[in-house]
Amino acid sequence: MLGSSGTIYTSTGAYSPRSRAQTSNYLEKWDWHPLCSVYAAMVNAINLDRMDEYAPRRPATIASLDARLSVWGQAARDAIGRRAEALVEGAVIFVEYVGRNTDSLRPRDAQSAVALLDTEYGSLVDLSTALLPAAVRLSCRLLWVDPDRFRERFAEALIPSLEAAKSEIRRRQALYRRRARLWQNDQDRLDGLRVDLEAMKVPRCHPYAVNLIARKLLEAYRADTCAPALVIEDTPIRESAPLGTTIQAASLNEWINELTVKVEQQCL
Repeated sequence: MLGSSGTIYTSTGAYSPRSRAQTSNYLEKWDWHPLCSVYAAMVNAINLDRMDEYAPRRPATIASLDARLSVWGQAARDAIGRRAEALVEGAVIFVEYVGRNTDSLRPRDAQSAVALLDTEYGSLVDLSTALLPAAVRLSCRLLWVDPDRFRERFAEALIPSLEAAKSEIRRRQALYRRRARLWQNDQDRLDGLRVDLEAMKVPRCHPYAVNLIARKLLEAYRADTCAPALVIEDTPIRESAPLGTTIQAASLNEWINELTVKVEQQCL
């Protein structure tokens, strides 16, 4: 059997191969054993691959760094587009719950480029709090908010943020490419630059992002409009609040619980 450090244990003792050739020769000697094929597969798939992991890496080059930057940039641009779409749909769900009462939502400080390039969703919620009230005012039809019109207005309000995020991607790519050219004769710095590029994260957008954003918006609205003593109320009140009325904490809790269940189901 295969032990740690690549040692093969048999009924006659232990054998520690030092190379691929020795391992292969050893396995050929034990072809008669009924479990030899299993042991051979384990050695080939696990032990020999593990030997490759500890082999020295190829030196980083300007071409390899440039290719890695191009891949990261394209993945990041695709991801911020998906995050923007999820933010729009989450805001639509939020507005369907609270209607024209979004003026009570307190704007949070958020940098648009950082919010879209982040790997979490809290920054997206902070970004939307500054854009929601104006988009709602432009989407009202008498006493209710038109979801389709709001979706269009809110997407238009996000365009500057999308452009800022794309500019930030281009800035990072240009910065690292400039460093690579400056350090082309310093292999240690090029290798360190590759490590930095490997640590760069791509923004995330999960399937449950829409409902999660809507839930976080409701939680932010509850924190801005309800006293702490009222937040713990859990009396189920399902109807939406008409214009000019105050949404009760019990209603907000009910809606938040509904979205929480949807998020948990989508996480499965």
